[in-house]
Amino acid sequence: MPPRASSPPSPEDWKPEPGPTFTVEKEPATPRIRVGREVFFLEVEDGTYYLRHPAWSLMGSGDSPLAAEKDLRVEAEELAEVMADMPLGSLDYQALKLYRFVLSIS
Repeated sequence: MPPRASSPPSPEDWKPEPGPTFTVEKEPATPRIRVGREVFFLEVEDGTYYLRHPAWSLMGSGDSPLAAEKDLRVEAEELAEVMADMPLGSLDYQALKLYRFVLSIS
């Protein structure tokens, strides 16, 4: 007769192996500001406010949230001028969305 396999330990007998313990702390939510119909993240670093879009490289900065928004609108106006010379057929979905946005706020 073959040897009988031992039964698995019961849940009461099981003890986790010792190891490092740690906690995961959730970072506070990044404040958001709506400019036109788009949402921008508001970040502050060394006293400078930055408005940054999560998908585009469009950003504004200033010494207050209002100044950052004004800078963002200036950047958008400059970008609209550059994008006006691009054939619309060459732009992908995100680029078209960005172009519509910069036209709407500049």
